[in-house]
Amino acid sequence: MDAFEQQLRATTQDNGMMGYKGQWFVWIHGAGNSIWMNENVLQSYEGTIRLAPVKLNVRANFTSLRTVGTFLINAEIHPGGKVTYAKITSEAGSNCKLIPSWNGQVCIREYPSKTQVQTRSTNSQISFATSKGKTYIVDRPTEPWEDQPLHLLY
Repeated sequence: MDAFEQQLRATTQDNGMMGYKGQWFVWIHGAGNSIWMNENVLQSYEGTIRLAPVKLNVRANFTSLRTVGTFLINAEIHPGGKVTYAKITSEAGSNCKLIPSWNGQVCIREYPSKTQVQTRSTNSQISFATSKGKTYIVDRPTEPWEDQPLHLLY
């Protein structure tokens, strides 16, 4: 078990509040624990999106995490950091920059039409143009999200 999981188990009460057992008060700063979780599954410093930057040993599904660059991200990450898919909704129509968490090809398609999107690659970063309000699916061409045994596309 990693340090993050140990801290959460030690401080999370049965009702979901943060604090050590037997304390009569609640940690106001305990709300900061959500930042730890977000940082484990998604980072977007300086506008570049990184999925699964920390390779957790648990599955994580999340929805509507906002990034720098005005994108909403939904994704499913399996143990060890394997990203099954990411759904990116562009709120402003800006250019999307992504560093995939896996080696190999990346497929980006408009949703729901599944039309492939033209991308540009530099080093380990992929970028593509988006349209305001449009949604895009990021996955592997050899393992599309619709063929996965579990895909919670929110």
